[in-house]
Amino acid sequence: MASYSFGLAILTLLATFHSGCLTSTKLNLTDGDIFEFQCNVTDIDAFQLFRDPLQYFVKRKSTGETVQISQNSQSDVAGWKTAILKDSSGTFFPFQLSGMVSLNDSGTYWCSRNNFNKSIVLTVNELRQDVGDIRFSITNLDEDKRPTGEEIYISRAADEADPAPKEVMIESGLYQARCTAAGGVPDPKITLHSGGNILAFKSIKRVLLNSGAKDIECKVETGEFSHHLKFNLKINAGHPEILCNAPVTSVGAKDAEFDCLVSGKDLNCAHFFWISEQDMTSFSDKANYTIECEVSEDRRSMKQILKFGDVKESDFEDGQILKFENHLEETFQKVNKLTKEEKSSPQINAGANVVPMGMVSLLFLSVLGLLM
Repeated sequence: MASYSFGLAILTLLATFHSGCLTSTKLNLTDGDIFEFQCNVTDIDAFQLFRDPLQYFVKRKSTGETVQISQNSQSDVAGWKTAILKDSSGTFFPFQLSGMVSLNDSGTYWCSRNNFNKSIVLTVNELRQDVGDIRFSITNLDEDKRPTGEEIYISRAADEADPAPKEVMIESGLYQARCTAAGGVPDPKITLHSGGNILAFKSIKRVLLNSGAKDIECKVETGEFSHHLKFNLKINAGHPEILCNAPVTSVGAKDAEFDCLVSGKDLNCAHFFWISEQDMTSFSDKANYTIECEVSEDRRSMKQILKFGDVKESDFEDGQILKFENHLEETFQKVNKLTKEEKSSPQINAGANVVPMGMVSLLFLSVLGLLM
């Protein structure tokens, strides 16, 4: 007979002694089940049981050691309980051995008296139980690593198939990824993955999701059970738009400047740098250059200005780079070039150097009359 209560299986083996009878039964239980082994003894009176007691033994599979568990109703091993049940007659004495089994309790159990015994071969298996509900979410974090905006999640209910990957459109940024699973035996192992690579051997982690990230996945494993919940990512580029003028100037000019209009989100002057394309050094460290920055209140537009105090020939050969690099490790740059002003060609004075065609004709006729 088998019944289940709070996940523990209660199984009873009835073994009745008869002269010359020997039986053996095989039984498979799971770690945490209750094992009950009942041996019914027939004798002339109870006093005979004390002179010739019923004994329980076990031969452990893990060690090969034989251990006596009890004698009549007295337990010799911690964790096991023996009892004389209420007898049904003056010569019928039912005994019961019981205990909660673990993996180390696999082995052969028997009850013995007067060289007659009943035995059972018990195999205790590791308990395997699939997880219940699974929830996987990503939440955007601000610069102070605090959650901001809506939590995006995908879930799987107990006993359901894993959901198909979820397509999501997000802004490039820092996110908190969290994956939780209910229950499961043994305890589930949770790992976070992206692009086939492991991000973390844990259920929660801060991750940078930018244009290089195509997906993020939660993997839950317990025993032979395995589940995958995945986001396929479409990420809006994190870099801002930069539009700069191209000033036309000349060597020695004092008023040349690049005026750049920057548009994006969460703009910060500290994330922008003017650097030389030739030596990658900052113009803020060079003489004769001035940098100005101004951001709107909503931090969605910005003016970036590089002023030249004295334009040199080398400024036309160099490139002036406006580089963006923020706390999310996103980078973008705009290369700018000065345009040299073309010098105008000298103008010819036509009135001073060109003889009119009428005058040429008159001179020709005069010379011809003299010759004649």
